[in-house]
Amino acid sequence: MDIDYELTLVGEGSLKGETMLIGKDMNIKFIDSIPNNKIDKFYQKHNLFVLPSRSDPVGMVVFEAMSNGLPCIISENVGAGRDINYPSSFRFESGNYKELAYCIRHWEELDGKESLKILKEIHNPKKIKKQLISVLS
Repeated sequence: MDIDYELTLVGEGSLKGETMLIGKDMNIKFIDSIPNNKIDKFYQKHNLFVLPSRSDPVGMVVFEAMSNGLPCIISENVGAGRDINYPSSFRFESGNYKELAYCIRHWEELDGKESLKILKEIHNPKKIKKQLISVLS
C-alpha cells in the first residue's frame, strides 16, 4: 500500500542523527528549530501534530498546535497531555510504538476543529488565572 505523506521532524534531540540514518530513504524533512514569528504558518502547513516525548513537563507546543486547529497525538508523559482526552487528540503510552502507530493510522478520526473550542473552554488563560488565584489564596 502506497501512502502519500511528508513528515517534518523538528528538534535537535539526541536521536536526531540515528533518525536521519533510518529515514534517509523516506519523505522526511528535518528542521532544528522554527522562529516564533513563523510557528503559526508552520503548523498551518501540516495536517497532524505528534509529540512522542518520553518526558515533557509542560508541552506548550501541544497548545500551539491546537491553537492552529491541528489534531494531536501525544505521549501520556507530556504534561499538557495528561488530562487531554478530547475528540481532537489521541494519547498513547510512552515508548509503546505499536500504540503510536495505531494512533497515526487513525488520525483522520480526530477533529482538529475541536482544538480551538477546547482551548477556549478548558485551557483559557483567564480561567486558568482565576483557578490559580483561588488555589493560592
